[in-house]
Amino acid sequence: MLAAQAGCEPGEICDFELQLCDTQPSVIGGAAKEFVFSGRLDNLCMSFCSLK
Repeated sequence: MLAAQAGCEPGEICDFELQLCDTQPSVIGGAAKEFVFSGRLDNLCMSFCSLK
């Protein structure tokens, strides 16, 4: 399936990475609406770059 989407043969794929993302929208909550609840507030890409 991955090779078909990439337009290549399966043997040509050396490696791949699967990243799943939360699709729920962010919401504001708390007694005084002081919190933002979101699954995308982390900085995954920059964390990876800083470790390299």
